[in-house]
Amino acid sequence: MPSNTIKPEIILHLAAEGGGVTVLGMHVNGTWRLQLKTNDSTLSLIDEGEVVERTGKWVTTVDEALSGVPWPWHVFWPRTVHQAFGEAIWDLWSAKVKADDGDGGRFAATWRLLCLGDGQSQ
Repeated sequence: MPSNTIKPEIILHLAAEGGGVTVLGMHVNGTWRLQLKTNDSTLSLIDEGEVVERTGKWVTTVDEALSGVPWPWHVFWPRTVHQAFGEAIWDLWSAKVKADDGDGGRFAATWRLLCLGDGQSQ
């Protein structure tokens, strides 16, 4: 597990109605360590439950981190993509879209901009 003295960076942040997905990362001794955090506030929005937040284990690849997402993350609104991971995330996103026989939906241009462009959504 990474040191507590190093502040995690946002590697990927996705927003969705009723929650979101964040992959955090720390660069420790030349190696990235990544951790998934999910937030599901769906039940709290209709006054039938609490916000559910989950934190995954530390892993070494974005694919491993995203494997813990219980929803189809590739249809979520991308907000932030760390440029060190842009191409890898783009490849994962593209593969998910292709597997769904889709065109990337309404956020396709944003995914492209964030993964292959400047990394920040407006």
